[in-house]
Amino acid sequence: MITHANTALADVVHDPSIVFKAQLLNPNQIEREADGTVVVVNGYERKPISEWAKTLPSYMQKAPKPQGSGAPAGRSVGGDIPAGTKNPFAKDTYNLTEQSRLFRTDRDMYERLKAAANR
Repeated sequence: MITHANTALADVVHDPSIVFKAQLLNPNQIEREADGTVVVVNGYERKPISEWAKTLPSYMQKAPKPQGSGAPAGRSVGGDIPAGTKNPFAKDTYNLTEQSRLFRTDRDMYERLKAAANR
């Protein structure tokens, strides 16, 4: 049954073996429902193992899987500038620190934003 628990836990925690090594979950508490769901039994309470894992410390849990396309909802202002990008060269969002960071890390975006602000 530990194999099923490890598989189910692998979706929600970084290292399922730590859960058992740290004795956060007793292997005797693990059962499998008729539909195949792995559950943690605590007295009369039967929780799916993925729900039970949410009670673990946050550093043990994996981040939830992103949903949707990830694309911003709005349209791009300039054809080559992603929507939602604040232009550190524009009058209303002027930011010298951000300009310097872009200059060091993404020279192409730096040039595009600078050109867009001068239009």
